[in-house]
Amino acid sequence: MKTLKHTVLMVTYNQQDLLPEALDSLLSQSVLPYEIIISDDCSTDNTWDIIMAYSSRYSQLIKPIRNEKNLGVFGNMNQLMKMPTGDVISWLSGDDLYKPGIFEAFNKEITKRGVDPQKEKFIIISNAIDLYYDGKEIVYDNYRFRNSNLFKLKIRYGLNFRETGFSAAMWKQISPIREDVGYHADWIYSLNQIDMADSFYFINEAYPVYRMGVGVVSKSKMNSLVQSKLKVVSIIMNIYEKRLDESDKLFLKKERALNRYFLQKRISNFCLSFYYILRNCNNYSTYKAWTKEMKMFLIVTGGAMLRKMKLKK
Repeated sequence: MKTLKHTVLMVTYNQQDLLPEALDSLLSQSVLPYEIIISDDCSTDNTWDIIMAYSSRYSQLIKPIRNEKNLGVFGNMNQLMKMPTGDVISWLSGDDLYKPGIFEAFNKEITKRGVDPQKEKFIIISNAIDLYYDGKEIVYDNYRFRNSNLFKLKIRYGLNFRETGFSAAMWKQISPIREDVGYHADWIYSLNQIDMADSFYFINEAYPVYRMGVGVVSKSKMNSLVQSKLKVVSIIMNIYEKRLDESDKLFLKKERALNRYFLQKRISNFCLSFYYILRNCNNYSTYKAWTKEMKMFLIVTGGAMLRKMKLKK
């Protein structure tokens, strides 16, 4: 088999403190990428200077792009989607990183399967790591889902493949990320990928490291996140109406009811949310996921009720 070319697409915005570690994680791999295409979305810190410094040292590998105006994360990603020339394409955010060996592992898996990335539509999925601000790492085990229905899992948030390998044949047919629905557009994007792929190849090692953000989410931002979730749920129910079974629809109805309650904390919305969470007890990727959401729902609703009682006093 020919030597495989790996393209890494990287989007950046004000990530001067973490970008060097992200780039070093690529440039220290045992198998180097064929190209690293970086699109900076008008950073106001030293991110662009860092990109140019690395680009001057690795001019044959790194292709820098600087947007003339801020496109937002999904707009920035969409423009990059047209640029890969490699056989296998991967996403990496400017504040995330790869553990050593990822491209070597991709090569071994593709060679073992005997597939041509230019002709066959497949996704390579490894385990993933969530890295918290205090240094704690939690490994997300995707390998356990290798024999599962991935579409149904993704409906239920049961699969974490933020950074994986996509064959070039599949990449050419992936739809752009919707920029009109807000933060949760990547849910539609992921379902589109799963819907289009002919094959999924799992690697039982964790390579992508995703930094879990910290900070305060304002009420206005929280409302926009909830509104985005409601839009995306409606779109999924419409686009995949014929593919969704009753359990899928039940889960999505729960999501709709829950987010309506977060927007308008009425008794009717509370009752409907509680009803759908109970109905979905056997409808999550794991029982632990269901108990976690039930616990969170009761904490949030209980807190809201206590605040209302204090205000009345």
